[in-house]
Amino acid sequence: MDESLLSLDDCVFALGCKNVLYFENIPTGRHSNGASFSFADGHAERWGWQGIHDEMPGYTVASTAGLKADLQKCQYAIGY
Repeated sequence: MDESLLSLDDCVFALGCKNVLYFENIPTGRHSNGASFSFADGHAERWGWQGIHDEMPGYTVASTAGLKADLQKCQYAIGY
């Protein structure tokens, strides 16, 4: 996943646990508004973002239904 240029700071993509409703780092809206992920079981998926658009700053609160859906999908994928 490519991180937003406005949250890129330390070469690490950080994501809070399931009760956190903000992105510490946020994916970019570039690349046709999506990202590709590969998983430990060997499969890969392309995810299209619902609320992420353009470049957004880190610590972006999931204040819309689309941003909340994007955040929860990421949190679920890593086991939160």
